[in-house]
Amino acid sequence: MATQKGGSFLINLENKKIGLVYRYELDDYSFPKGHLEEGETLLECAIRETEEETLRKCSPISEKEVAINKYRTPSGEDCEVYFYLLVDDGPTDKIIAPEDIENLKWVDIDKVSDLLSYDNLIDIWEKNKSIVIDFINKQST
Repeated sequence: MATQKGGSFLINLENKKIGLVYRYELDDYSFPKGHLEEGETLLECAIRETEEETLRKCSPISEKEVAINKYRTPSGEDCEVYFYLLVDDGPTDKIIAPEDIENLKWVDIDKVSDLLSYDNLIDIWEKNKSIVIDFINKQST
């Protein structure tokens, strides 16, 4: 059975950018994501992991995932990441363990694919960025 994870396309409506995380230990850019904890839904996982990694509160646009990314890690672990659209709600007031925090970078929508470190994430983004763009455009009108 695959390891399930929750992840997000974190949208900042104010500057119309997408939040990516830079992980120093892997020297890579990714979307916020992480492992499902016991008793948690995949949406709850996505929200928690996004808040922990970015230090930003966030809220879901929908309770339905927009994409599922299936892959195998270099160590042979099968994973499924369920991605949700989350809106940035400002800085978190929660105390987050330092080891859970990543470096947040706000990226222009048309530059996201240039920064992502993995082909499977680029593919997921390219297949779903129109949903993000449509949502942002609807909020601007």
